[in-house]
Parts: sequence; structure tokens; C-alpha cells
Amino acid sequence: MDPGDQTLSLETFHTWKVDALKEFLSKRGLSTTGTKAELAALCFSANSLNLPIKATDAEYLSSLHGQYQSLLFHNDKKQPDPLKISGGWKEEKCGIHLWPPVCITDIVTFLIDHGNSENIKKFLNEYKVGKAYEYLQSNFVKEIFYHPISAASEICYLRAKCTPSQRLRDADHTMWIMVRKVSGDIVSAFCSCTAGLGQTCNHIAAMLFRIDAANKMGLSSCTSIPCQWIIPTETKTLPVRIKDLTVKKSRLGVQKSRPLVSVQKKQYTPQASLTFSRQELLDGLKKTIPNACLFKVEGTSGDTGLPGMMLEDIARAATSAQDFINRQPSVSPDQVDVIQGKTIGQSNNPQWHRLRRGRITASNFYSVFTRMNTYEQKPDSDMNNVIKLIMGDASPNPNIKSLKFGRDSEPVAKSIYAQMYDKDHQAASTEECGLFLDKNYSYLAASPDMLVNCKCCGNGLLKVKYAMVPK
Repeated sequence: MDPGDQTLSLETFHTWKVDALKEFLSKRGLSTTGTKAELAALCFSANSLNLPIKATDAEYLSSLHGQYQSLLFHNDKKQPDPLKISGGWKEEKCGIHLWPPVCITDIVTFLIDHGNSENIKKFLNEYKVGKAYEYLQSNFVKEIFYHPISAASEICYLRAKCTPSQRLRDADHTMWIMVRKVSGDIVSAFCSCTAGLGQTCNHIAAMLFRIDAANKMGLSSCTSIPCQWIIPTETKTLPVRIKDLTVKKSRLGVQKSRPLVSVQKKQYTPQASLTFSRQELLDGLKKTIPNACLFKVEGTSGDTGLPGMMLEDIARAATSAQDFINRQPSVSPDQVDVIQGKTIGQSNNPQWHRLRRGRITASNFYSVFTRMNTYEQKPDSDMNNVIKLIMGDASPNPNIKSLKFGRDSEPVAKSIYAQMYDKDHQAASTEECGLFLDKNYSYLAASPDMLVNCKCCGNGLLKVKYAMVPK
């Protein structure tokens, strides 16, 4: 069966084995992933479009080598490869008077013979405006070397290097041009860039512009170089701050430049427009985003109004673990009430987070208790996880479905309970609360969901627990 037969139907490809389908697609550089039906459909499409078989790496390299070798022929005679000629090259200072009389008409003729009509139209419209002329103006084209090949030869070589436009620190592109000595006709050209084998890349065009410029100045017919002709040398590219960059562009021989960043933007100083203090900024931010990470950093929360109650401050002043325990403050009932009032809102209150940090709370007590039992039996047990839990560094992802369900359901559950409580009790009342510290062991704390009170039962508290039942 001929795999290139365009009369093959989709049903025929369905009869092929998967390996055969993949081989058919692989040879044409197409994807070989998918179901058998997808592979068969792709094979049918490729066959209908008559996509050619992709050349192997060896075949591709051989094709490139053949194209390059064809550039070395002149009058059916192969000339020496200029990239392999090591001696006999004349520097620009000594060989410029030997350069062939290449002019703009020779350049256009060469581009017409070797380029496409779109490139020619673009070149003629953008002469002294396009990228090739910018390479020349920016001294990207380095010193041009001349080689006569031989005294009897009617052609010569001109060779140079050009700085890459995309990455200036990459290796320079190497170019050569084969030119007739007397007429200046361009026979062939090559550049080591990606488009170099096409003979009409911007680097080659820039080199031809430089040769044309030398001929216009009459330098190819005299033995001395006037002072206005500068031979480009290697230049070191230094890093510059973006605000110090200057954009230069040459148009029709006139160079224009402008700063990349305007003077007005350079002189802008944000601090000069601030009319409020740092504390005012923090207070305003706290009202908008009370849970911002900024307020969890030491020194950015402002005055807590709770001196000596932050365990982080106590730990910072302690000299040992025992000293840390001895420094634990005892709190009076009035202080417990003040702290509870300042932490109402709980997870939405930054003070609540700071006071809980380092304390054993009702939420983490069980984990601490069981981990300590394990530690007593196995002293080499890893305690990092429980420490992170106590310090609040191991908070679960708030977007977990069960936690999100709890946050959404808790206000509803509290509202329903308050209605039931008010109905079943005398003079009932409910109120939100914050964090309660133990009076004697202030490193122990708890955060009920709500405080309740009634004439018949007295004071109480509510703790909401929920279970997400799958539908």
C-alpha cells in the first residue's frame, strides 16, 4: 500500500495498526499522541494535503552543506572557501583602495536576483530607514577584509563580522561576499546568521552599504584613508539603567534621539506627594485589609494597648526556656475582659492573631497534648509540626471546601441558635466575643463563638461545630 496515495480513505487508515499510524505522522513532523481514531483522522488529513516527509537531521545538514557549496561556484568553477582561507587577507586600512566599485545599483540587482519581490519592495521603500542601514549607522559591521584569491582571478572576497542585534554579547556573525573586481557585480554572499544562506539578510545588506559608502567617498580609488572614515572596532557594551537609556534612530541620513524615560518621569518623587504620616497610612490600611500580612510583622501593628501580653515579646527578652516560663504574666479578671474586648472579630482581627501566636488554645490543645505524649515516649520525635501549629505558621488553606463551608455556615448557625435561646430562656441575651486568657496560666487561651446569658441559667457560651454531609 502506497502511503503517499491520496486516494486512501479514512476507513483505510482505520485499518492500520497504531504503530503504522504513528510512523506515518512522525515522518511528517506531526504529533503522534491521541487515540487511534484521532491518529487515523490526522493521517487522513496529512495524506489529503500531500504533506511531504520531513528530512532527517543528517539529510537537513547535508542539504545546508550543499547550498553553501553552491555559493562558491563562479563560471562553473569552484572557488576556495573564504571561511577556510587563513592567509592573504588585507586589512581595511591597506586594502580599501582595492575594493571593487560596488554601488547601490549593484546591490539592488543582486537583491532582485536572489530575493523575493516583497523584500525588494521593502528594501527600496526603506533604504536608509530600515534595519540594515541602522546596522551600518550603529557600527555593527566591523572591519572589512579584502582577499584577491589570485592575481589572475576576476573575482575577490570581502569578509567582515557583524554584531547580533538581539543579543549583543553573543558571537558575531561572519559574512563574506564574492564580487567581480572590475565591474563590482556581486556574485554571491553568505552570513552565519539563520537567514544567511538566502544571501539577502540585513547583515549582508549592511556590509554592502558600507562598501557603497566607501566608493561614494572615493576611498576605493586612493591609497590613503581620510580622517572622516572610521574603521569600526570592537566595542564593549556596558549595562545602563532603563531611565538612562537614549533611543537613537537614523532616518534618511538624519539621526534623531530621545530619552527612553521622559524628564518629567525622571524627576517624579512619590514621597513628595505624601501629606500623611506613616501611622495614618497603617491605620487606613488596617481598616481596609485588617488581615494584611504587613500587620503580622513585628513593628508594623502600632500600639496594641496590651503591654506584656505578646508571647513573642516575652520570648525575645527571655534568656532560657525556664526564664520564659517564669516570665509568663498572670492576668486579672479586668485584664481578661479587656483582652477579650480588643479581640472581638477573632479571625478578622489582627490583635486576635498576635495574641494567639505561641499560645496553647482550645483549637490546638488536643494536638499539643498527643504530641507531648509521643515526645515523652520518643524524645527524638520531630516537634516541628506542632511548633508551627502553635505559632500559627501551619494554618490550613482557607479555600478548603470544608473550611469554606464552615465560614459560610457559622453565622447562620449562630443566628438560629440565638433565636432558639431567646425563645426558651428568660431575659436571654447573646454577644460576640474575642480571646479569653487563663488568669493563672496566660499561655492557655480559648475563643468561644458567642457568649450567652439568661435570668434562668446565668452565663454560658456557644461553640459551633458543623459537619459537611455529602449530597
